[in-house]
Amino acid sequence: MVALALSALVFTAFALYAQDQYRSLRRTLGSWSQGDPIMTADPEIGFALNRSGSSRFHIRGTDRFVAAAANPQGLRVPPEQRSQSFTSADVVAIGCSFTYGHGVEAEQAYPAVLAEASGLSVVNAGVQAYGSLGSLLAFQRVVALRPKIVTYGFIAPHMQRNLTPCAPTPLPICRSQAYVRFGPNGPQIQPPAASRWSVALSEYVFAGLDLPDNGGDWWRGVALLAGSTVSKLATPSWQDNPQRQEEALAFVLRRLKAATDAVGARLIVVNIPQPLARAGEPRPPQPVSDLLLRALPSGVELIDEAPVVAAIPPEIDLRVAERDGHPSVAVHRAIGLDLAKRLRGDGP
Repeated sequence: MVALALSALVFTAFALYAQDQYRSLRRTLGSWSQGDPIMTADPEIGFALNRSGSSRFHIRGTDRFVAAAANPQGLRVPPEQRSQSFTSADVVAIGCSFTYGHGVEAEQAYPAVLAEASGLSVVNAGVQAYGSLGSLLAFQRVVALRPKIVTYGFIAPHMQRNLTPCAPTPLPICRSQAYVRFGPNGPQIQPPAASRWSVALSEYVFAGLDLPDNGGDWWRGVALLAGSTVSKLATPSWQDNPQRQEEALAFVLRRLKAATDAVGARLIVVNIPQPLARAGEPRPPQPVSDLLLRALPSGVELIDEAPVVAAIPPEIDLRVAERDGHPSVAVHRAIGLDLAKRLRGDGP
């Protein structure tokens, strides 16, 4: 009887702790999205944009929402274009949320600014949480567009993302993704785990962020803590090994170069600085990573946008919001305009 009472006491304490952890997450993130799911599970990459989906995405720490829509090819577009497919493109922009334009409208993201300023047709194949490998796999799905140029928006965290089976997410849950695994014969692409439970669990926890407190938060808190444990167990210790990061990045970039060569396209790596400063904060120089410079294959162009971003007036916030470190509209515009100049031959 005493053991039963102690067990009930321990379970109650754990449930209350889990509920507190989940409500803390709610206060931090606020609501998540309204409308269709932004992402869907994908057997090759792990997750991808929801084709023809349309929703509104909340910018944490603000009262602002931005539209999040994808066309039938899984490319980011304004909501009114989500039924439109493209048959060709001058430029395909690949990358992560910094290319997708997390926190800004589709027409404000740097691929759209590049299109407007250059007169080129540009499609945005960036997807939140992708690394170099996810970007490569995303490009392979749109090679039929036969672009003249492929821009890959690189940020330093991609080097870690390439090496872990769990993609980054605001929740401590393992969202399965393809990654670079090292075996006896060197690096190889490892498909995402077949199980989709982590994606479903993540969506379950996120769904609660839009619901009023109803006494059921402890269930989601337990799910949150379980996911945190799984994520930690699935994260390899060697993702922080600089040598492995360089080898994996070089492996992926060689494959990306081969894929762009196959359609006769120029491959340009666009180095985007990260982290970004708030208004009034110091903006120290952010040199290009030595690992990136060494991993860059012959014939691949590199454009460093760090000096362009650093030249934005200090009173302008480089972050989309106080609690969200993604690029602001000003950063996207500066990068898009600089790329347009360079592609026209007017830039350095």
